[in-house]
Amino acid sequence: MVVRAHPGPTSNAPLRLDPWVQFFVGHGFAVLDVDYRGSTGYGRAYRNALRGQWGVLDVSDCVDAVEAIGRDGSVDLARVVISGASAGGYTSLRAATNTKKFRAATIRSGIVDPAAWRTAAPKFQSHHADLLLGPTSTWRDRSLLRPGITAHCPILAFHGERDAITPLRQVQELVAMLGERVSLVVYPDEGHGLSRPKNIEHATYAELAHYRAAFNS
Repeated sequence: MVVRAHPGPTSNAPLRLDPWVQFFVGHGFAVLDVDYRGSTGYGRAYRNALRGQWGVLDVSDCVDAVEAIGRDGSVDLARVVISGASAGGYTSLRAATNTKKFRAATIRSGIVDPAAWRTAAPKFQSHHADLLLGPTSTWRDRSLLRPGITAHCPILAFHGERDAITPLRQVQELVAMLGERVSLVVYPDEGHGLSRPKNIEHATYAELAHYRAAFNS
């Protein structure tokens, strides 16, 4: 099963035809989209529940969702992976480094250091980041660029060289820290997110290969 954490993080998983979902379902995966706390569409209290807890409650909600799905035996809990883009990539990174629930993780244009993201994000999002992160005393602990970070599963990262929201150098720093546990694919013609069909196709097949390799390891 692929667990997918949506970007935003104050957003939700849209209920519409999704070629990425169709691709993985067609290759034998279940796909679990998680509207973790902080998601829209469930009322103000639920949306505000992530304030001060970004990188904590979103991760625990993804883990809890996996355990709930697995209770009836319909999913092999030893073969679960996680994927996310932008803020969802941050959730995936936190899941891969703070839990042992997932066999592999994939991030697209992932946020690595939320405190740095707040300075690069569009102006309307920068104050939102303050609410999500909470007191400045917690910011260091929420960053993936701090000593002692360990990847509990292999991570595949896709990143655009022109990404102004999450600069490539931050992901490169993460690779330097975690070493061979992270594989980085850089697209010179992309910014924040993948938009070119050839890159989307390449990344989708590479993600599938990443999961198959993790299951066979």
